[in-house]
Amino acid sequence: MNRKITLIAIAIVTIVLLGFLMIYNTDYFITGTICTTGHWCPIASSVNDVFLCPGGTYGATAQLTDPACSGQCSAGCMCSPGSVKPCAKPCTAGFYCAKGTGGDTKPIICPKGYYCPEGSATPTACPAGIFCDVGTSDIPGQSANGTSANGTSANGTSITTS
Repeated sequence: MNRKITLIAIAIVTIVLLGFLMIYNTDYFITGTICTTGHWCPIASSVNDVFLCPGGTYGATAQLTDPACSGQCSAGCMCSPGSVKPCAKPCTAGFYCAKGTGGDTKPIICPKGYYCPEGSATPTACPAGIFCDVGTSDIPGQSANGTSANGTSANGTSITTS
């Protein structure tokens, strides 16, 4: 067989141990690594070089080669390591979450004078005449269905209208 053709064929596809394929692409070279969603694998990685997408990011597709994965978690959401969606979990009530929350970036407790329902990207100012303590999760004096109720803070403190 022609040596040139043989070398080209070997360069295109090589069978490696365990039956994995080694595929060459001009952007990256992954050797035998099955890099699934929620993970990233360094360029020229081996079978053991598979890492979870870091907290605050998500990996929506397979074969990602950068620790930034598919991007940062959406504002109002939290992404733990290995997340596969931009909003893996809504931000906890009584807190708000900036873009990229998860891992080292923690949810921020709702400040005094504001309330933060589940999934808040930013705090919402409490209506005039209503006191909202730190960590308030809903408008004191009104429940979600519009009936009278006391609010609740993230630390479980009962909040009442003033």
